[in-house]
Amino acid sequence: DCFANSSHFVAGSWQSDPAQYCIPTTILARTIGIYSPSHSYTDFGEYCVTLSVASIGGCTDTARACGIVILAGVPDIPNTFSPNGDGDNDVFEIRNIDAFPDNTLQVFNRWGNKVYEKDRYHNEWEGRNWKNDQLLPDGAYFYVFKPAPGVKEIVGDVVIFR
Repeated sequence: DCFANSSHFVAGSWQSDPAQYCIPTTILARTIGIYSPSHSYTDFGEYCVTLSVASIGGCTDTARACGIVILAGVPDIPNTFSPNGDGDNDVFEIRNIDAFPDNTLQVFNRWGNKVYEKDRYHNEWEGRNWKNDQLLPDGAYFYVFKPAPGVKEIVGDVVIFR
């Protein structure tokens, strides 16, 4: 029974593992239009989610989706940094990186050549070419940040100013 021993959110209830959301018939009777259940996960991971609904007339239905990936936090990726050795913005710092331990970062120059790549990136890129450790010139670079396997990558640009 998905109504027993559960935490209440909005007007329904949840259970975890598998997560279930139930909309009691009494709630549907008071609801006009489309009801949008929601749930806030407290931990990141992969989940199976089940939505169960019941109509005023007693009809029920259930939908289930597995492989839902919940991320803890959002990576906050800067668009500039200044690796000049002054101790301020010397590395390409992705805030909330600790929430994504299995990440991958790739950086490309304007001609599409890969200048940096790191699995499990942890804010250590100082604007150097990964193959020869030479300082990269000031300018625009393009990154592909993959927070975790199976999660959509984030693509953007970053400018190096020394």
